[in-house]
Amino acid sequence: MEPQTLLHVQTPAGVGLEIRYNPLCHAAWARVWNAADGDRLTLATPGHPTQSVTVPDLGKRDPFIYTDLIAANGRATRLHACLTSPGPDDPAQCYSVPPP
Repeated sequence: MEPQTLLHVQTPAGVGLEIRYNPLCHAAWARVWNAADGDRLTLATPGHPTQSVTVPDLGKRDPFIYTDLIAANGRATRLHACLTSPGPDDPAQCYSVPPP
């Protein structure tokens, strides 16, 4: 089985963000592209540690930046991804979806 895309959005700043899910291992992750140096991506679900990653130097990275995997079992659980820029005037862009 191939991973599923549960969410695919483009933020107002032009950053692509997805929440992906692998039904074989019941795990999810978030990924972004077109993000700026220092942007922080987090993925959370109740009862599990939040996974996060900070976008490194643009010249030294893959076009996609991924969080680590997070367990995503149980239909009542929601997956919550946020992209936060380091600037004080940039509000976090957050999105939430139920796992399949």
